[in-house]
Amino acid sequence: MFYVRENIACPGGHFHVSAGERMGWKRGHLSRRHAQVLELAAPENDWDRLAELVHAMDTLKRPVRKNRRFTWRWAEAVFKDATEPGASQAFSF
Repeated sequence: MFYVRENIACPGGHFHVSAGERMGWKRGHLSRRHAQVLELAAPENDWDRLAELVHAMDTLKRPVRKNRRFTWRWAEAVFKDATEPGASQAFSF
């Protein structure tokens, strides 16, 4: 089992953006300096193989990376909340 989420990679690893950039993100527009990435939470011994699989299946060919804040506990809690009967289908990030 593994979990994948979309994210935006800010240059230098920080999250300081202008108000204009933030509004652009809300409208679905990204500047060239903010790349879309996929983050993968998977068992360490299978991570490389699953990262290649996820990248191959992604039609946008976004890079796949690890994020220490994207943990099993976080992913399972979000997935559980979203799949409970009567729960909203929108994920609450």
